Amino acid sequence: MARSYHSGLLRKNKPCWSQVMKSLNEGMQRINQTFTEALQAGDAKTLSQVYAEDALLMVPNADIVRGRQDIEAFYRGILDSGFHDHIYERSALEAREDLGYEAAQFTIFTKDEQGQVKKSRGKHLLILKYTDDRWWVHIDIWNDSPS
Repeated sequence: MARSYHSGLLRKNKPCWSQVMKSLNEGMQRINQTFTEALQAGDAKTLSQVYAEDALLMVPNADIVRGRQDIEAFYRGILDSGFHDHIYERSALEAREDLGYEAAQFTIFTKDEQGQVKKSRGKHLLILKYTDDRWWVHIDIWNDSPS
């Protein structure tokens, strides 16, 4: 029985890998564009919309943040503390049927109380899932790197 997750991306019950990877790459471009634009605008609600309803956010020195609503609240706090931009460099992107991952390094920019920009570096791993005809961030894990 054919699975329904990639309508048009399956051939005889097996994924067409080039189409799945194209779909994942396009999905990641949409996710990254939405995330960046929302981050720069200070819009935690839109930023949280790249996450699945049941997503997990796992960040350093904090409990697991569960679900889109709590992820929105988490990012509201981050944005209110001066986090305003980032850059990232993808290290890997891979898919297996309806799951994919992206590994990357990032630099984040925050402003302190005096308006001085500070930067921090780290790495992240996104686990993505394909449901409702699109890719969603299912699990987001990040760690700090030495400066």
